[in-house]
Amino acid sequence: MGLTYIDKDNRIQITSFGNYFLQENYDLGEVFFRSFLKWQYPNPDSNQYKSFEGYDIKPFIATLHLISKVNKICENNGMKAKGVSRTEFALFFVSLSNYLKIDETANKLIEFRKELELIKNREEQNTFIEKYFQDNYYDYESWKNAKEYTDNIIRYFRLTRYIYVRGNGWYIDIEPRRSIEIEAIIKSDNASSLNFKSKLEYVQYIGHIGLPILPWEKTNTLLEVIKNLIVELHNQHKKLTKLGLSLPDLPKQASQYSDIDTLKTFISTLRDYRKELYDKETHYYSQSIDNIQTYINSLKNIFQISSGRPIIFEKNIALGLNALNDALNIKPNYPVGDDNEPTFTAP
Repeated sequence: MGLTYIDKDNRIQITSFGNYFLQENYDLGEVFFRSFLKWQYPNPDSNQYKSFEGYDIKPFIATLHLISKVNKICENNGMKAKGVSRTEFALFFVSLSNYLKIDETANKLIEFRKELELIKNREEQNTFIEKYFQDNYYDYESWKNAKEYTDNIIRYFRLTRYIYVRGNGWYIDIEPRRSIEIEAIIKSDNASSLNFKSKLEYVQYIGHIGLPILPWEKTNTLLEVIKNLIVELHNQHKKLTKLGLSLPDLPKQASQYSDIDTLKTFISTLRDYRKELYDKETHYYSQSIDNIQTYINSLKNIFQISSGRPIIFEKNIALGLNALNDALNIKPNYPVGDDNEPTFTAP
């Protein structure tokens, strides 16, 4: 991840990225986002995934490209743009090894989706999926591994806040609330790997907290992000006010033409405020007696859930505490995405 490296004198050094992680107020999502931006194959720190084997990719950035491409194909063909399913991710994303194959893979995925949707019986769908995997990749045991790997990688990608889950967690999409940032990444980085002269140069690069320079960190782009956030917050504020909730005033920007760091800080302030509004909405709707019974049932049935059980458990505990009418402020310690849904278990 670039938190430490071994220098030329064989000493372990903590990088600027590692020092950020050691801070008391570090942001776990930012840690994984910065790391995934630089994660690539091949790289000088690994003897696997060599370029002569066809590897040339930054997997996280390629994921943003591929989901975006799939959504655009759907829009252009009158299909619903809904991201990709976990099955599609396991079949097409896990095996993607070269950025030059993104367009080809997107088209294959769409063709697979069309064929699968023609099959209505669930058992026949499963048979079709397994056969497709065996015909195009490996054996059934590997298909099970691909599904497990998919669950893990989505869990970590979700931490970045740039990946959004929908459809009861079955579909993976790019986060609509970060569309400006994601579009900037897609335009500036084609997901190809970078070349490094040495392992030391590589580990120093991935350990530098300021690299790469984020393509949206420009005054005009940051102001656009702020504009979108304020529109979203005004709508949420208006909605909750109608419910009779007492809300703090919207944060105010010091100056329209602030410096980059001030604009970034203000964006963080707006996102914190958005979380506060979501928390108040959660508390309001959790007061229903029907919801209390829902949380009880969810906890009773927790072992019937196959994926993401710890996160769902913690979320329902938090909702249950909110449902107690004397709760003044319940603050779960798990990280959340822009939709205020937990992205990982608490540290």
